[in-house]
Amino acid sequence: PLVRYVVAHPVKTAFHISSFVILLIPGSVAAPVLGMLGWTAGGIRAASFASALQSGMGAVQAGGVFATLQSAAMGGYGAAAVAGTVQAAVVAAEGAA
Repeated sequence: PLVRYVVAHPVKTAFHISSFVILLIPGSVAAPVLGMLGWTAGGIRAASFASALQSGMGAVQAGGVFATLQSAAMGGYGAAAVAGTVQAAVVAAEGAA
């Protein structure tokens, strides 16, 4: 039955496998996405979405979303929050599929 399902639904199968991997290793998605948006281990990347957001908001509030995303990119306290958010999104996507 499993082989028949995989053959009949290759795209869904790939989605389920990807979801499983992301659920186990949320950093495999979170780190590259944060990096693309400008939150890096070395700080905010110049000329990025994050730098534009930061310039528009002024002072960054400790513990706020912006600071948490920066902390996650640097492997700090925000990493667990971002990982949990990614995992929740995967579970929600699987439930909707």
